[in-house]
Amino acid sequence: MINLIKLLLLATTVVGSGVWIWRTTDPDPKRYRASLSPQEIQTSWKRAPWVISELACLAKAAGLRSSLAFGIANAGAHYSPFWHRVSISRAFLARLSDTDLRLILAHEVAHAARRLQTFSRCGAIEEELAADRAALQMTGSTPEQWAEAIRASVIAEPGMAITNQLALRAEVLGIQLEEP
Repeated sequence: MINLIKLLLLATTVVGSGVWIWRTTDPDPKRYRASLSPQEIQTSWKRAPWVISELACLAKAAGLRSSLAFGIANAGAHYSPFWHRVSISRAFLARLSDTDLRLILAHEVAHAARRLQTFSRCGAIEEELAADRAALQMTGSTPEQWAEAIRASVIAEPGMAITNQLALRAEVLGIQLEEP
């Protein structure tokens, strides 16, 4: 009986620790979600097929052998290596230009191309910089266009403020990133 209690206590500790880690490292926080009008929600649904097509083209350009799944994020954009899925918020789908959204998609596809490194996330800033550079190369964009896409994404989702990490990434790319 005591062994069963110890086993249950251990299982509860392991599950509780896993839940705590998941919640503190959640790549898709709801607190940054932007408010959208019904028209913007409808626009985001209409734009999804274009995004799926762009993801397929970018995945091919990145040399990926398998296609990426597409999902709707609560906020921003992120790649989930476990599910091999790129998720984009409805605010980004409704409010970003094709050029800005394509650059953000390319950044997430670059994470997919470096799936093992992304999954381990040993050097988060280095991984982001590698994805930035790959996205610029895949799309033929300039660092200034990258900065414009970042500014547009902050305007699209006001909760996604420009962080110190973004400022550092901009500096490494040779540009000055300012708040919109």
